[in-house]
Amino acid sequence: MERVEKRKPLVITLVGMSGSGKSCWSKKLAKRGFRRICLDDLIEKDLSSELEKYGAKGIQDVARWMGLPYEGRFERNQAMYLNSEIRNMRKIIDRLKRGVEEDTVIDTTGSVIYTGNSIRKSLKRYSLVIYMETPMSALSEMLRIFMEKPKPVIWKNMFRKNKNETDEQALRQCYPKLLRQRIKLYKKYADVIMRYRLKNRPAFAVDDFIRFVKKGSFL
Repeated sequence: MERVEKRKPLVITLVGMSGSGKSCWSKKLAKRGFRRICLDDLIEKDLSSELEKYGAKGIQDVARWMGLPYEGRFERNQAMYLNSEIRNMRKIIDRLKRGVEEDTVIDTTGSVIYTGNSIRKSLKRYSLVIYMETPMSALSEMLRIFMEKPKPVIWKNMFRKNKNETDEQALRQCYPKLLRQRIKLYKKYADVIMRYRLKNRPAFAVDDFIRFVKKGSFL
């Protein structure tokens, strides 16, 4: 009898901005049989005891807990959030190193690019890193959404308040700069770019997504 080779599991890591479709597509892939690992959920669980002090639960409450870059609690909470992200990414990498037996999709945060070179290299070694593209033309809309409903954001050193600027004015001029920097980093560390127009086509289904990733527009 002819021996049938077991298919190697497909491991995908989705990177990109908040709102770029990472969670949407990772959930679609989960319905298709992929094991979904959601970093937002892991971080929220990891920080649960800290968040409970503030009555915080859910992504919007995490944003409220973290604060904005001009608020006093921000530097401490940003560091706690990023440290949690790094811890959980290391656990994910360790799992990938041991080998997975099922197709897997890792739904990362927008700040995964700040978790360090070792993690970034390991993600590329043990998974296919897909940048969920956000076009430059969408930045103004992303700013509007952020100002109305902030999400947790690691700013690193990208927030600068000029003399005579209000806090809101500083956010409005710094946030697009942060996004432009992130776009460069996502592209730098990705294996494949999932183009904005492609992934947002109504007729573009999960099977199309998987075929594209396997065949892909490799960088």
